[in-house]
Amino acid sequence: MDHPFHLHAFFQVLARDGVPVADAELADEDTVVLPQRSTVRIVTRFDEPGMWMYHCHIPEHTERGMMGEIHVEP
Repeated sequence: MDHPFHLHAFFQVLARDGVPVADAELADEDTVVLPQRSTVRIVTRFDEPGMWMYHCHIPEHTERGMMGEIHVEP
């Protein structure tokens, strides 16, 4: 099953399954769809310290634990 991964910050996808994306595909996003058994490499900047949430956008998956927090310290 595909998983729409959502980060409560903007990011850019740098690579999919180890293959760099074309420069034309670089864009600020807050959600990326992850097909089954795939990977993405992203880059982001956290402008403020605190807790930044990430989760699957499928509610049942989030409720079952597909979520977490990134803790950013000053």
